[in-house]
Amino acid sequence: MIPFLFLDQIPILVMNLVKNIKKIFYQLLGQEDRLLVDPYEENSLEAMIYICVLEMLADKKIRKAELLALSSEKQGFLMSAFIDAQESISKNDLDSDFQEASKEISFLDSESLKKITEVAFQTLSSLPGEYVMQKAAQKILDEGEQKLCLLGAVRIAACDLEITGAENSFLHILAEQWNLEPLLKSVMENLPNWERNRTSRLKKKINEANKEIQSLIAEGTISQATLTKIEEFIAKEAPSLEIPDEWENFAEDLMVQNQGLEEEVGSLAVKLAKTQKELERQSSHGNDEESVEVVLKKKFKNLEFHPTVEKILIKQFPVKQDIYLKLSKMNLGYPTANKPLKGTKNWKELANVKTGDASTSSMGRVYFKRKTNDAKLYKVFIEVKKDDAHQNQTISLLRGWN
Repeated sequence: MIPFLFLDQIPILVMNLVKNIKKIFYQLLGQEDRLLVDPYEENSLEAMIYICVLEMLADKKIRKAELLALSSEKQGFLMSAFIDAQESISKNDLDSDFQEASKEISFLDSESLKKITEVAFQTLSSLPGEYVMQKAAQKILDEGEQKLCLLGAVRIAACDLEITGAENSFLHILAEQWNLEPLLKSVMENLPNWERNRTSRLKKKINEANKEIQSLIAEGTISQATLTKIEEFIAKEAPSLEIPDEWENFAEDLMVQNQGLEEEVGSLAVKLAKTQKELERQSSHGNDEESVEVVLKKKFKNLEFHPTVEKILIKQFPVKQDIYLKLSKMNLGYPTANKPLKGTKNWKELANVKTGDASTSSMGRVYFKRKTNDAKLYKVFIEVKKDDAHQNQTISLLRGWN
């Protein structure tokens, strides 16, 4: 018997099915491991850098910061970012547990980096990325090096301030292979703090170095000209440690965007309030002068109302549903049953209109006259008939309304 499945179980079953299909695919693909070019020794620096390059290439549209890594001379951005991650561990920039990961890392030469990048690119071009990353992760067996490599990969992925879906997927493959899911979650949640601590540490280091240089100048140990040459040399030769102020710039951009969004939300709130008020005015519930004016102008465009109609509707028709219904039919050219109004020429009377007032109940009246050679269909006057004397006053008013 097939068990009943709840709807919320379906996504889980689909996910498990996809995983099983991939697993079978990878097992079959394992017979073709000759296509997988991975010549690096277990736990080697090359194997770790290879993983970081795979992480970088996961982003299909390589951004400017990452492009510098692929085209740079000497150790370049890639190696510097990886070593910077190691320094963040040793200097306690992170709140997460990375004690076992602290170790000294030496630079790889530019030729080695170029070859690793070429191997990674060729392998990703011929095999599924997830499979390649899984195989690469299996080359790192030491727990400390796994943590260091994971942190380096995160650093590479986050260098452009945006981690894409593919980059995130590769990071999770590493964490799953090494049982470091909690650690990855902690690092990802604390990326801003990491950058803040790192930037603060680097600024302090730069300030200390600057003080030392200024001291040497004051003592006469080095000249200002020599200092200028040193600065020029550093600017030309030193590898980039990413973009030091990017997080600060990013935060400033977010603040500007946030301010813009707050202003937009405020503007939308005002528009919403106006819209709600407008809807109320256009409904049968609005009983102020402006609301009645809006209804008469927008809903009954084919009717020409006497100037006193608005005030009469407000004072004598507290509930306007019945009067508005009859005016709607008239606006379409199909007035409710009516009769000629005695004592007038061509005016008609629509009686028994409900007012919503208990004292006048159905004493409401609509008087109308068809118009010719005009965009409007009818001239309309509204009143509450109190007695015959009041009716005579209404007739006199209609005679004089040209």
